[in-house]
Amino acid sequence: MLISVLSLPFLLGEDFSAAAKSALEEMTRGLALLAQVTNGHTSGIPLVQIWRTEGEELVSVNRAMVDNGLCSWVDSP
Repeated sequence: MLISVLSLPFLLGEDFSAAAKSALEEMTRGLALLAQVTNGHTSGIPLVQIWRTEGEELVSVNRAMVDNGLCSWVDSP
């Protein structure tokens, strides 16, 4: 699970939208990624921060999902 990111319809008990899933796949497909497990969900699933490279910079995939209006950001404990 991505840390600090909630699906927009989360309050309705729904999962990420098809558009959000597709965007995540497009942003990460075929790229070398850096992932950091930062915490664990109560279900035992690791919560991760994912970065991809753009040139010589690391870009947060988690933040990009929010910036593109596909998810909402929540501060993690």
